[in-house]
Amino acid sequence: MPFHELSKKGDVRIRITRKNELGELELLWDVSPNPRYGAPRQLAYKLDTIAVNRRLDELGRPLPKVIRLGSLRELSKELGRNIPTNDIKKALLQNASAFITAKLAYRGKDGARRRLEAGFTRYSVVFAGEKLPNGRLADAVFLVLNDPYWEVLNNAPIRPLDHEYMKRLPPVGQRFYELLSFQIFAALKNRRSEAKLTYSEYCTFAPQQRYYQLWEVKRQMSPIHRIHLESGYLKDVRYEPRTDAEGTPDWEIFYTAGPKARAEYQAFIRRTRAQQQEAELYLSEQAPESGVAAGPSEAAPPAEQPVESPLLLELTRRGVSATRARKLLSELAPNQQVMDQLEWGDFLIAQNPSGFRNPPGFYISLIRDNVIPPDSFENSRRRQEREERERARQQWLFEEQQLRFEYEHYLTEEKDRYIREHLSQEHYQELLEAKRKRFKRQYPHLPEQTLTEMAHGAIRGEIESQVSFLSFQEWKRQQGHQQG
Repeated sequence: MPFHELSKKGDVRIRITRKNELGELELLWDVSPNPRYGAPRQLAYKLDTIAVNRRLDELGRPLPKVIRLGSLRELSKELGRNIPTNDIKKALLQNASAFITAKLAYRGKDGARRRLEAGFTRYSVVFAGEKLPNGRLADAVFLVLNDPYWEVLNNAPIRPLDHEYMKRLPPVGQRFYELLSFQIFAALKNRRSEAKLTYSEYCTFAPQQRYYQLWEVKRQMSPIHRIHLESGYLKDVRYEPRTDAEGTPDWEIFYTAGPKARAEYQAFIRRTRAQQQEAELYLSEQAPESGVAAGPSEAAPPAEQPVESPLLLELTRRGVSATRARKLLSELAPNQQVMDQLEWGDFLIAQNPSGFRNPPGFYISLIRDNVIPPDSFENSRRRQEREERERARQQWLFEEQQLRFEYEHYLTEEKDRYIREHLSQEHYQELLEAKRKRFKRQYPHLPEQTLTEMAHGAIRGEIESQVSFLSFQEWKRQQGHQQG
């Protein structure tokens, strides 16, 4: 269900209602932003879908009620941009304070039909220095999931999502990916050749403006489709006309999954099986030897787990003892790029696995001697910077394409206005008939409807060449957009 306003400006009221054949309300979804913090928009959306949802996916089910997100700076870095921490904090508060009124039914992962009928916020946010529900002071940003949201998350089915891929997508392209992923997953699971998404449903749940002419629909959807076709998530797209319940023109859009979507599905299946095996192993290890289950009074309280630094975890993961790793990290040179050195070691070992008899010792030497990887080596930090530049470029291209569409809409309205003000209906019909006859002589086998559309286009083309309209750059300046 939609929660965020993905437009950069203007107000988009998110309210979805649907009635059954008896006129009874069967679906209600209403999002009311908190006026103090404002509507959750693009940054709140990225934060929710990239940072929050990633943790929810990684934690498995059932979820804990309290979830650690990390510091504001870590969240800013995770989104791949240097976002001011105050903006991150505001976006978190927008997400936490928007109120949802819901009445809906959904099918759980166990196949059972469930209902949600409540007014609620999804979660509360606790910042560093504030008290957590257990009374301890938070050392980072934490979420406290509210009951209705927690229950839905624990029971709703999960589908594969590539969070790194989502980070590279513009918000509209990402929302499309989230919605279509359900259909793609179902198609691959049931071995269907295509997934299907109804255009009107997409517009409702994106939410996006709905159009009623196929050329307008394609103009709206083509930039979004292009992103996922070029990435390999989709292989093919086709449209089939239909009408909705009110008889209004609508389309079913059919999608063929590409190699990226198939790889996501296979990775998700492997991960799910591994999680199930780990859970079964854990339960078997925890079972008491006597075969009698321990009662609640016999369960030992969970031990406090020390919070280790990310670099310490990276070193121990590569076989360095925790004691040696802590000593290494305490002796670092100023601004030493430890992760660059570890990744350089990973690369060298992967090139010649048999040539390193003591990989942990090799990693220790790289850090102890502060070895600088060559400039030609693209570590994750450099790759992230390159990808960030590419994301910015793709975002600019996407927004420029959207502006082009809006500009075409401006031209269409201006031509229509010129026709209304300067051409009588009789004169326009005379021009239309003359051009239609000329096209008929040139293309005698074309249908009448096509000839008429060509005639309309020719008239508008002549008007555009004769009348002075704003150029694209002039129109952008008038709309308040900076030139790229």
